[in-house]
Amino acid sequence: MLTHDDLEADDAVAVLKMYWPIGRRLSDAVNDWARCHDHCPGYPQMRECLQRTLETSKAAARDVPHKKMTRLPCGIEIEDAHLRYVESQIAHFTRMTQWAERNASDLEVRMRDKPLAEVWPEIVDKYPIDMSYGYAQIMDVERTKALFQCGPEDNLASINKVAARLKLGPESEGGGSLRVRSSQRVLVP
Repeated sequence: MLTHDDLEADDAVAVLKMYWPIGRRLSDAVNDWARCHDHCPGYPQMRECLQRTLETSKAAARDVPHKKMTRLPCGIEIEDAHLRYVESQIAHFTRMTQWAERNASDLEVRMRDKPLAEVWPEIVDKYPIDMSYGYAQIMDVERTKALFQCGPEDNLASINKVAARLKLGPESEGGGSLRVRSSQRVLVP
C-alpha cells in the first residue's frame, strides 16, 4: 500500500516531468541572451537575440498546462517555482525589448562595434534593472530534499538531482536510484 509520501512523490514526479523541460529550454534561451549581451557587437544582433529570448519565454508560457496539475506540497512547490520563472522572464524580456526599442538610435551608435555589456557603464541610468525571478530559484525547491533520496541515506535530493535521476535533460546522471525517502520505494524514470 502506498503511503502519503509515496503519493506525494508520484505527484511531484509527474509535475517535474511536465515542467522541467520547459524551465530548461527557457534557461538555455536566457543563457544565450547573456552570451549575446556580453559578446555580440552591434545593436541589430543584440535586438535579434533579445527578440529570440522573448519569443522563447512566450513559447514556454504556451507549453505550461492551462490548469494547475498539482495536489500535494512538493508538486505545488515545483509547479509554482516554474510558473514564477516563466512569468518573470516574459516580464523581464518584454521590458528589455521596450527599452531597446525606445533607445534604438542611441544604442545603434554606442554598440556599433561593442556588445551591450561594454556600453552598459555609459547607459547604466537608462538600463532596466533585472528584478526577475531567476532559474536559480527553481533550485531552491526544498520539499524534494525531505521527500526523495538519491543514493546514500544522508544525501539531500535537490531538485536537479531528482530531475537527473528521472533522466530529464542533459545533466542526467547515469546509474543510481531515486527513492521515496520514508518508504524506500524506488522510482523509475
